[in-house]
Amino acid sequence: MTVALDILAGMLVGTLMGLIASAHAAILFASRPPQFIQRRIEEGGSANLVTVVVFGLVILWTMVGVVAALVADAVIGDDAVLELVPSSEYLVAVVVVLVMFGGVAMFFLRDRWVHGVVSLVLAFGIYGFLVPNAVIALQNRT
Repeated sequence: MTVALDILAGMLVGTLMGLIASAHAAILFASRPPQFIQRRIEEGGSANLVTVVVFGLVILWTMVGVVAALVADAVIGDDAVLELVPSSEYLVAVVVVLVMFGGVAMFFLRDRWVHGVVSLVLAFGIYGFLVPNAVIALQNRT
């Protein structure tokens, strides 16, 4: 299949996740800022730090989306159709990756574990179901 369409699908879906995650982080930083941001607020230099973190989240999730789309295209067959779960192998791979990285993230988000769980559920839905269907939909257009 076409790699350029895979990259496009990954960028679209990854940007969606990045925008959701950055909005979530901005709200989290504004409502209950972590200690390191609280110190920066007292010093007057927190805006640059929050901007870099939020922008970094968008870039990170977009890159993850591109990788997920390339993996989805490699795993899903050429005759795949739009379904809720086009490939169970891809879905298992997404779950394994989310458990590995989610465990580390939950360690750092001990006091805000609900936010970590919400992010993991969103990532599971977006990368587990939306990415393969976006790849199939874009590949079927050609």
